[in-house]
Amino acid sequence: MFKLLKVLSLGLLLLMSCRSSAQVKKVPAATFKTAIESGEQPQLIDVRTPEEFAKGHLNQAQNINWNDDDFNSRVAKLDKNQPVYVYCQGGGRSASAAARLAELGFKNIVDMEGGVMAWRVAGLPLEETLQAGGMSPEAYQELVGKHKYVLVDFYAEWCGPCKKMKPYLEKMAKDKKLGIEIIRLDVDEHNRLATFLGVEGLPTLKMYQSGTEVWQHLGYIEEQQLKKALADHKKP
Repeated sequence: MFKLLKVLSLGLLLLMSCRSSAQVKKVPAATFKTAIESGEQPQLIDVRTPEEFAKGHLNQAQNINWNDDDFNSRVAKLDKNQPVYVYCQGGGRSASAAARLAELGFKNIVDMEGGVMAWRVAGLPLEETLQAGGMSPEAYQELVGKHKYVLVDFYAEWCGPCKKMKPYLEKMAKDKKLGIEIIRLDVDEHNRLATFLGVEGLPTLKMYQSGTEVWQHLGYIEEQQLKKALADHKKP
């Protein structure tokens, strides 16, 4: 029994040692840019969908979709002993991809915090296959000024917390007793507007009174907490 426990303990230590040999660094956009420019041919992976990739990606990035079944086989072609740089739209998928790369034996993994959204906010360049578009800042300002109280929900179809909030936001939008207009904007369709407004993560909620922003929230929030926040920030 003692020998068995000893063997199991040794195995656990070896497993932990293997895992600890893989290093995952999360760095801001500016540091990420400096890192990928320090090498001639960086192993730079964009783990978003091809549609997202076409709307704007980092120079020299290759698109390996985290959600595709062949993700493991495609990254297996990379050099595990060289640094690999990974990013997505907001940081969630790249974190999952970085963890998978560590499991697959990559030694040095660099994950960009905030993804393309943070990259855009930092004013850094992207290569765009499709024309970026969406609502202009002028049209947005007109939209949020049409009603006394307006709540704007910046979301994306790939965002888990956004999906979780969608049902109750749609229900609230139909509730006239709340006295607030609720608008949902997909950041993938309105990427320039999101950059202009400094939207760095999802979901982002912005509340306006007569066209002036009075409250904002980043991340998931429960329905009752949101209703309370909206009530607290309503002014006569």
